[in-house]
Amino acid sequence: MYQAELPLSSDERETLARDVMMRRAADNHRAELEAARLAAEKDYSIRGVSDIDGVRRWLDKWEIEYEPGNWMGSVFKADGWIPTGQWIRTAHRDGHRRAVREWTKRNGRASTKKD
Repeated sequence: MYQAELPLSSDERETLARDVMMRRAADNHRAELEAARLAAEKDYSIRGVSDIDGVRRWLDKWEIEYEPGNWMGSVFKADGWIPTGQWIRTAHRDGHRRAVREWTKRNGRASTKKD
């Protein structure tokens, strides 16, 4: 089926294209994504919430090398994470103070506590 034949609105096609791009980026950065998800869990275990700035702080503290990119948008796509409804301004210098979501766990508990 060709794209013109898909019964999707332009917004749905845009969302689908973004999701495919993020999935491909995540597939190319599996090790970094796994470390980032552990960092999110650690951040959550301490603060009760997590966000991408918290993930970056733990990756830096653990001295894990990573190249920022679209794959980072998949950190909270793992099972159990839900948005809190709060948006914060990123403190990361290359984040240009853009708004990022704050996340929590659906069951209210972190699944790992690694240092």
